[in-house]
Amino acid sequence: MKFSIKNIFVLALSVMSFNTYAQATGQIRANYVKEFVSTCIENQKTLPENKGIAIKTINSYCKCTAQTTANGFTNQQIEMMDNLSPQDLQKNVFFQNVIKKSSEYCQVNYSKF
Repeated sequence: MKFSIKNIFVLALSVMSFNTYAQATGQIRANYVKEFVSTCIENQKTLPENKGIAIKTINSYCKCTAQTTANGFTNQQIEMMDNLSPQDLQKNVFFQNVIKKSSEYCQVNYSKF
């Protein structure tokens, strides 16, 4: 995949919409990324539209999305997510926006991860 000016612009807009000071660090980030990747891979493998997609591609997409979302959250926000029920997490507009923007970015740029 080529990294075009359009992709840079989209990434810049996504990053600017995240909390300016957000970026998970240390063990909290490592645990978040590990769990996100594991869950993401399992979910992506079950989607009918991903039938025939190489596991390497799914793995790269999930790693990209995990790393990108971790850049949009603070350690405190990740800890807060851990205490929310899945239903409450789905209702949280901020968390869902970070995940959505990361997913959209990684659908195009997953091959870098």
